[in-house]
Amino acid sequence: MTNSTQKWLNQLSERYMILNWRRPFYVFVDLEATCWEGACPFDYKRQEVIEIGAVFTNGDFDELSHFASFVRPAHNTTLTEFCTKLTGITQSAVDEAPTFGEVFFDFLNWLPESRTMTCFASWGDYDWKGLRFDCEVSAIDFKGETFGMQHVNIKKRVKKWCLSKNHFHKSWNLGHVAIEHGLILPGKQHRALNDARAAVMVVKDIGDEIFNFD
Repeated sequence: MTNSTQKWLNQLSERYMILNWRRPFYVFVDLEATCWEGACPFDYKRQEVIEIGAVFTNGDFDELSHFASFVRPAHNTTLTEFCTKLTGITQSAVDEAPTFGEVFFDFLNWLPESRTMTCFASWGDYDWKGLRFDCEVSAIDFKGETFGMQHVNIKKRVKKWCLSKNHFHKSWNLGHVAIEHGLILPGKQHRALNDARAAVMVVKDIGDEIFNFD
């Protein structure tokens, strides 16, 4: 096989992987962030990450390992009462936590080496955008460090699948969808690792049909 042929096959494979998000491995990630009552809940340019939770799964969405860490915010250092009540995360927990940069590199060290074979999954786009923005603020090359991992919005795919089956939900909140699918939540909502695991549970409950929705 010539070098040009191999290059073409690599490009074709990469293009296919972008169009079809089926992978041997997945990393389901959830963030918790500073928040205020009455404010936009997904303002990643104002909010700061205070917890990262992630679940690494195989292609059948079986959990292989997990990651969880609090993060010490650099700008909005004092959590609001609303934030503490919503998440259960205390002021002392974030005061004693590492910085975002330290936690992010711990997260990278936890990620599998074959990142090109791993898809980054989250319930909505906030977690992906939030990580990228906080990396930018911390002068971290997000794309380079993650080797250009593809992101898939699980919420978007699950919603399309549900509508195709005439399953209508009053809310597309992760916990609400999980409960309506008859699933038992793995713990308190609005905690990063619990929510990452809940997203895995919803996708696993749907099964391979989820791959039909891009």
